[in-house]
Amino acid sequence: MSPVNDIAPVSIRFLAVTGSKTQRGGVIVGTSDFIAEGKECVLEGDKVVYPDGSHSIVSRDATIGVTTTPDQNTELTIAATGTAIANGDVIVDPGQYRMATVLYSNGEGSVAILDEDEVAEFKSQGLIS
Repeated sequence: MSPVNDIAPVSIRFLAVTGSKTQRGGVIVGTSDFIAEGKECVLEGDKVVYPDGSHSIVSRDATIGVTTTPDQNTELTIAATGTAIANGDVIVDPGQYRMATVLYSNGEGSVAILDEDEVAEFKSQGLIS
């Protein structure tokens, strides 16, 4: 991914999949049939289970919306690193490091599949925390 017409990536967040972890040690259980790259993506409303047995849910992350087929006319929000949990926790380990959302300097965004070299390059640029 190289800048085109002075439009460059400014932020990269990895999509969360089943097994993702939160800052407080919660593990996310994806419940949808939204599969990407063979992995079940975490959506708004999916369950977070904590080591002490408590539960919470993934909050809506309006920055990452995907519209399903026109006949369903439903918008899903996909969780990613930085997505909030209803109890104030946050996703820190997405469970995978290939599928990502990329926000560009012009305010637009896209979903990308990154290879190891791209991930390393973006980390060195401070675009991935």
